[in-house]
Amino acid sequence: MPGFLVRLLPYALAFSSSLCIMIIELVSSRLVARHVGSSLTVWTSVIGIILGGICLGNVLGGRLADRVDPRKAVGPLFAIGALLTLSTLWVNAKLDLLIPRPDALNWELRTILVVTLDFLIPATVLGMIGPVVAKMAVEQARRAGSAIGDVYFVGAIGSIVGTFICGFYLMYYLSTSTIVLVVAAAISLLAAGLMSAIMARLAAAATAACLALASIPGIVDKLELGGLDLGSYKLNGLALVGNGLACVLGLFGVAGLLTARRAPEDSAGKSPAKNEPAAGEARPGLADLAVLAFVASLVFMSLEMVAGRLVQRHLGSSIYGWTSVIGILLAGLSLGNFLGGKIADFIKKESQASWLFLAASVLILGVIFLETQPPWLRDVFLGGDSPSVLSHAITMTAIKIPAFLHLPWQSIPLTWPFRILVVTTIVFFLPALTLGTVSPVVAKLAVDRLKRHHRTGTAIGQVYAWGMVGSILGTFLTGFFLIDVLGTKGVILILATVMGFGATLLGSVWHALWAGIPLGLCVIAFTPITTIEKIGLSWGVREEAGDPTKADADYSWIDESNYYYIKVNNETEQGGEITRRTLVLDNLIHGYFILDHPERLDYDYEHIYALVAYRAARASGKVTFKPAAEEPAPTKLPRQPFAPPAAARPAGEKTGLKSVAAAEQDAPKGDAGAKPSPPAPAKPQRPPAESKPAPPAQAKPAPNDAAGPPKPAKDVPGKPDANIPPTVRGDIPLMRDEEEEEQRGSSLPNAQESKMTTLFLGGGAYCFQRHMQKAYPGTAVDVAEIDPAVTRANHKATGLPMDTPIKTYWGDARQFVELNQNSKQYDLVFGDAFNDFSVPWHLTTREFNEKIKKMMSPNGVYMINIIDVYLSDQEAEKRANRKIASGKVEDPAKKASLRELELAEAHRYGGFVGAWTKTAKETWDHIYIFGTDDDPGSGLRETFVVVASMKPLDLADLGARPDDPKFYHRRRRVEPKPYGPYDLEQVDARSRGIILTDDYAPVENLLAPVAETRAND
Repeated sequence: MPGFLVRLLPYALAFSSSLCIMIIELVSSRLVARHVGSSLTVWTSVIGIILGGICLGNVLGGRLADRVDPRKAVGPLFAIGALLTLSTLWVNAKLDLLIPRPDALNWELRTILVVTLDFLIPATVLGMIGPVVAKMAVEQARRAGSAIGDVYFVGAIGSIVGTFICGFYLMYYLSTSTIVLVVAAAISLLAAGLMSAIMARLAAAATAACLALASIPGIVDKLELGGLDLGSYKLNGLALVGNGLACVLGLFGVAGLLTARRAPEDSAGKSPAKNEPAAGEARPGLADLAVLAFVASLVFMSLEMVAGRLVQRHLGSSIYGWTSVIGILLAGLSLGNFLGGKIADFIKKESQASWLFLAASVLILGVIFLETQPPWLRDVFLGGDSPSVLSHAITMTAIKIPAFLHLPWQSIPLTWPFRILVVTTIVFFLPALTLGTVSPVVAKLAVDRLKRHHRTGTAIGQVYAWGMVGSILGTFLTGFFLIDVLGTKGVILILATVMGFGATLLGSVWHALWAGIPLGLCVIAFTPITTIEKIGLSWGVREEAGDPTKADADYSWIDESNYYYIKVNNETEQGGEITRRTLVLDNLIHGYFILDHPERLDYDYEHIYALVAYRAARASGKVTFKPAAEEPAPTKLPRQPFAPPAAARPAGEKTGLKSVAAAEQDAPKGDAGAKPSPPAPAKPQRPPAESKPAPPAQAKPAPNDAAGPPKPAKDVPGKPDANIPPTVRGDIPLMRDEEEEEQRGSSLPNAQESKMTTLFLGGGAYCFQRHMQKAYPGTAVDVAEIDPAVTRANHKATGLPMDTPIKTYWGDARQFVELNQNSKQYDLVFGDAFNDFSVPWHLTTREFNEKIKKMMSPNGVYMINIIDVYLSDQEAEKRANRKIASGKVEDPAKKASLRELELAEAHRYGGFVGAWTKTAKETWDHIYIFGTDDDPGSGLRETFVVVASMKPLDLADLGARPDDPKFYHRRRRVEPKPYGPYDLEQVDARSRGIILTDDYAPVENLLAPVAETRAND
């Protein structure tokens, strides 16, 4: 038994070290966000720098393994690793003292510097463990290839487990700093079992115990030991003791490495081994094998970056997307490592590896035909539905079990994270598997070459290192350059071609037959000839091109940047009299603009923005209004047409507050706040818990009103319908047709001159920005937009002039706020960066709110739009009563159970709007919530507008006063009312008590149930 445990040890250590590294990698993006935001640049830097550290660690670890007994080196490495893991918290807290001011350094370089200072050294030390444990495995194995492959395999399994545990669970239940403490405790515990000196073991055990206990809030609260504030996180007393012990443990680790020199072997009396190198024999080189490892790893990491972009393109950017991409590619890599190790035992020369390169080329090319299937393939496999397998996550509510299996269940329900996981597996697992077979083969060939020279560790370390160099280059080259220049499809074609040529160079002329296929597709994809372009489009290997000069073109602009796949849809209305341009980023509508009509607003949440902005402008004293006698008559704006019936509606177009059945690639659509398209009579569907329409809205009783809800009031001639919810009820009678609405018109404020300053977090289609300058002449508008390509699309296709007075600052919005929080002040700040698929969590936290507050004038107002679902307890009770009545349930216990289930379902939703509102209350004195649903709390997916200010706002009779701007929704004048006490209390209850901070902001987890409701569209 002890012998079995000794043989198992290298694999257990490889698993553990890889698990810890991957948790640190995912957490690192959260740690550095307070300094550099959260964007593709940050993810690229995190992945690249940590891979760089692992690469350097592989080189050093390989050399260490040849100079030190591996069993004596592993314990000290874990001891030092525990200390360095904790150091990330200290360094991150003091980075502002270590790096230049934000305005003194290019932001990309600043990001790389921040990540390097935080994580390079910890990643290097943890990366040294890989070659050391691989050397342990090779020394005790009969087959070097299998041993190396198995170490790769279990290491990758550890990475997968760490990825999913952290991304799907730890980040929801624990704060970022607590996760770091837990990882450091685990590493310390490993050191306790591996160190040889008794004092070192005691120090390691004490460190692990203190850090583990410091991660349990109940124990920390009872001890009341205080702590140390490190900015966005606080280390409690136990954690500080654990950090102190970790310093002692680190010293033991360094001492252990210095004293762990391998004892020289006594060769006296022994005859020379037969396989010893002859005197003066030169040591073989590894250059050719290093190239193979370099290329395979470069292609793998390029594929990972492309996979991240493609998942974001269809399913939004979130921790679930990156977790699925990293986890699935690692899963493919791990199984490939395992199979590659078995294959390596039968490979004696490099040419035999050609078939591995060929298989990888074939499967990489297959990614294109799963991401964008040609029509003929789509008809065969997907029944003509969306051409991308990835977008099927939206409607994949369950996995159906084939009937022939005769299982007791017919399907496996899937929550939103697992939907993303399933489609990511289908598209990317097999290419990752084939790429994973290369490294063990190359490593085994390297070991065979240097084994006679007693340089096994060096051989493994060099192959590891060159593979990591390829990974680093693939990460930065693809993330910073290739996607922007070639697009995701272009990068995939290049990767397939590279692997195809690799197979040809290693193999024979027969491999060239395949290599010609991806090469030919590259020609079709990149050649600017009309005929070839049409072929490329029909085969799905190139993107469509938009033309802003053609009124009948489907698209006015198409582009792909490092951040988005950008489309500008082209639509004409009123017989071609006006043109609507809709900006779509990654299949989510981010705004629209009616050419030459900046005054027009169609989205209901924009109406709330405009009405609140008017009241704020009145209160600011910075807007000069015309005297009443000079007020213009209502402006006759372009007619705001109603959407056609669903059968005739363009694919993916939205009505009211939700998207209609989303066909083709524009599903799901919504803006940065999931904006619906112009108003339509149809009401959206409800979440899965209830498919029946709710009865007409009624006034809500107090929660403990025993008398029950009041009866609907009868219509009174000449007065508003009492059954119309107060959020949309106005004093204007129902207009009978569109012509009457057009005659009624809308009106702009009677502003003459404005000195207001406004900030928009997100550019979108620059619709509301242009509206503000039209409505309030002279208003200064600043925009923080992450992607220059979005602004370029607006210049090209939505009529934004090149000399526009709107000033755009490119970069993450948090970067802009960080740079200008002490120098700029704004009267109105608009947050327009959230939807249910992609939420930049670092713009939701208390720390960010405090920075925004510093940028606001004394009368300043901050407005954001949030997409969420709010189902009140009262509505849940009604649903339960309807089910009880329809099912004729008499048993009191079953009735109570049904009510509990409906209440539990209601509390699944509203987490994000509740948590954000609760967080905002810690910064601003006055918070107002507006819904865009007709009936607050009815359980529709809707866009909320949350208004925050330090001074109370005059929001009474909003939209109803004679001088208020006039907007119409469903043929009624918009008169929104903020939520009252009952709904505010209900929304607060949905927050789960969460305060969003830089250290803890589980926004993806809060919004996962909302994303699932898109399956009902």
